[in-house]
Amino acid sequence: MRTVNHWKTLLILVLGGGLLLAIAACGGKSVSSDAGPVDVSGDLTNESDSLGGVDGQDDAGLGETTDGGATGDLEEDATVDALSSDISGDATVSSCGTTSIVIPEVSKSVGTSGGTVASAGVQIEIPPSALESDKTITIRQLADTICPPNVIRVGPTVEITANEAHTLFASLVPVTLPYEAALVPQGRSENEIKVYFAHTPDGPWQMLPTTVNEPADLLGIEVPHLTYFVPAIPLVPLTTTLPIPTRIFTSPNLGPGIEFAQIDGFLTDNGSSVVLATLRGPGIVAGTNDVVLMSSQHGALDVVARIGDQVPGAPVGTLFESISNSHWIANGGDLLFEAKTTSYTALFRGFPTTEWVRYQDTDVVGTTASRDYSFLDVVRWQPNGASAYLFFLADPLQPCESTTIGAECQGLFLGSRLNPTLALTTPSQALGLAAGNYYRVGNELVINSNGTVAFEVDLAGPDFVDDEHAIYTLSTSTPTRVVSEGDVADGTGVGIPLLIGVNDAGDVFFEDGLAIWRFTELGGAKRIVRVGDPVEGGGTMTSTAAFARPILAPPDRIVFRGAKDGTSGLFLYTGTSIRALVLVDAPAPDLPAPAPPLGGFGEFTINAKGQVLVLGELSEADSTVDANNKACLWVSDTSGALHLLLRAGSTLVVGDGSEKVVQSFRTSYLVFGRGRSQGEPGPFTDDGEVGVEVTFTDGSVAFVVLRAP
Repeated sequence: MRTVNHWKTLLILVLGGGLLLAIAACGGKSVSSDAGPVDVSGDLTNESDSLGGVDGQDDAGLGETTDGGATGDLEEDATVDALSSDISGDATVSSCGTTSIVIPEVSKSVGTSGGTVASAGVQIEIPPSALESDKTITIRQLADTICPPNVIRVGPTVEITANEAHTLFASLVPVTLPYEAALVPQGRSENEIKVYFAHTPDGPWQMLPTTVNEPADLLGIEVPHLTYFVPAIPLVPLTTTLPIPTRIFTSPNLGPGIEFAQIDGFLTDNGSSVVLATLRGPGIVAGTNDVVLMSSQHGALDVVARIGDQVPGAPVGTLFESISNSHWIANGGDLLFEAKTTSYTALFRGFPTTEWVRYQDTDVVGTTASRDYSFLDVVRWQPNGASAYLFFLADPLQPCESTTIGAECQGLFLGSRLNPTLALTTPSQALGLAAGNYYRVGNELVINSNGTVAFEVDLAGPDFVDDEHAIYTLSTSTPTRVVSEGDVADGTGVGIPLLIGVNDAGDVFFEDGLAIWRFTELGGAKRIVRVGDPVEGGGTMTSTAAFARPILAPPDRIVFRGAKDGTSGLFLYTGTSIRALVLVDAPAPDLPAPAPPLGGFGEFTINAKGQVLVLGELSEADSTVDANNKACLWVSDTSGALHLLLRAGSTLVVGDGSEKVVQSFRTSYLVFGRGRSQGEPGPFTDDGEVGVEVTFTDGSVAFVVLRAP
C-alpha cells in the first residue's frame, strides 16, 4: 500500500487562465518534471482550464440534509471492504474511510502582496491583492470522522482558515490537496476524485470541480474563501456530462420548508452572489414576507433586506414594502439597491444596510436651486470605487436650462461610490454647438476604471431635426463631444452612433449599423470593423450588426453580432482581426458528433480575459432536439473555442453528488448589457465564473455558479 507521508518537493504553478499545476515527489510514486493535471475542459490545452471556487453557505444553505451522523450508509452493514481498500479492516461507509496522510498544523501571516502557506502537500497560493489586509492563514487536519455522506475517502479532511468566520478573497485562490491513490476502489478511476467542501464539520457538503494530477497524487481547486475540504470519490458514479457548479444555492436557509420560487441574481467582481428571490413555503404570504434580497459577500448567503422587515435606522414600524432589481449593483465589497418602505422610497447601500438617498426628501448636493432627488435612472460602479449616477431631479422652483428636450432635470454625479459629486445637469446648452442647441443624457452611460464616462445624448435645437444623436465623454468638469450623427469621419458619413464602451485609455467605441468605430483623442474616429473586412479562416464580413449592440472588453476586444458571407453569427474583434465564434446552421459547439446545428443565439457578453458567454438554441430540425432540450449556454476559453456550460434537459450536480435535470435557465443582465468592464453588474466575472438561475424538472429553483474552462 502506498502512503504519501513523505513529501520531498512541492511546486505550484499558476498558469495563464487560472490553471493549477501541482507537481510533487512522494513515497511510492514516480514524478515526471512535466507532470500536469488532467485537462478538465477537454480542449487539450493548458492555457485556460480552471477550477471552481467554494461559497460561504451555512448549515442548510444547500437545501441538503444529513442523516444525523450516519452519513450515507446505503446498506445497513455496508463496509469499505466491499467497495475499496479497507484501511482499518472495519471502516464503514458512514465514516467514509480513513487516511494515512498526516498534515502538520501550520500558520503563516499573509498580506496584500500575497504569499504561500503549505503543509505536507496541502498548499494555498494567495495572489497579490487577493486580501485587503494581513491575515494569519492556518492549515490543520481534522478527524477522519468528518466527511461527506455517500463517498469514499481518499485523503484527509483539512480546514484552511484565517481564524475568522469567513475570509473573502478579491480573486479566486488556488488550493492543492494530497490524496492516496491506493484508496481508489477497484473499478473506479482517480479522475473521479472530487474535492468536497462544507462550512461546518456537520455539512452540508458540496462537490467541487477538481483537477486531478495523477503523477503527483495531488488535487487542484480554486476558492473565493476558506472552509473545510475533503478529497473523496462519490459512492455512486456521476451520470452528468455538464460541468460541476462551483457554488449552488438551492435554499434561502430561512426556516424548514422555505424555498426559492423565483430568483434574479448576479455575481460581484470577486464572485460573491447577490440574489433577489421570491419565496414559497410555510408562513410565506405573498406581498407580506415573500421577497428577500440576499448576498454571500460575507461568505454565507445572508439576508440583506426582506419585505415586512424593519428598515434599519428608521422609526419603529417602517418596513420594507418592496425591493427593486432596477437599480442594484455590488462591486468592491459594496452593495446598492432601491427599495420602497411603508413611508418612502430610497436607495440603500452597504451590508449591513444603511439608507443612502431618500427620494423627494434629500437635498441634491452641489446645486444652488432647491432640488431633491426624484429617482435614479442609471448607476455604474467600478471595483476600484469609480462611480457614475444619473438621477432625475425633482425641481419645484425652476426647470433646467431648457424645456426643449423635456422638462425633467437630470443630474450626472461622478466620483467615488461613497462621495459622488454633481458633474453636470441636462437639458443644457450643448458645448461646441451654436447657441440655442441643447442636449439631454440618455440612459446609455458607461464608466472606465479611471472614472471617465461616455454617454449618449439627444440633441435638439435650430441645427437639429428629430432629436439627433451624439456621444460625449466626461472626465473633468467639461464634457467633450466624440461624434454626432451625420459627422464625416474616416472618409465616410457616420450614421446614428450607438455607444459600445470606453477603455481605460479613454478610447471610445461605438457602432452605427454599418461599422464599428474607435475614437481616440489624437486620431479621431476610425472604423475598425466594417462590411468587406476579411474573417480569420476565410470569408468576408457582410454585416456588422443585428438586433443587439456589441460589447467591449478592454483594451479593445469586442464581441458582436454580424454575418459572414450572408450567414449570421457571433464574432470577436481581437484588436487586430475578426474571428467567427459561432455561425447559425453550423454544428453546435462542444456537443457529441454528429452535433445538431445551431438554430440561433440570443444574449452574450465578454469578460476582461476575452472569454465570451453566449445563450443559444439548437435547431429543432434535428431529430434529437425539441423544445425541452434546445436551450444551451456556452462559454469560450481564451482561444475562442466554445464549451458547453448548461443545457436544458441535461443532468446537473446540485450537492454532494445528487443530480437533477435542468428544465430551464436564465442569466440576468445579458440583454443589451454593457459588460462588467463598463461598470454594470452581470452574470460573468473576470475570473470566469457564471451565475445562472436554474429551474429543475422537480420544480425546485437554484442560483448556480459555474466556472468557465
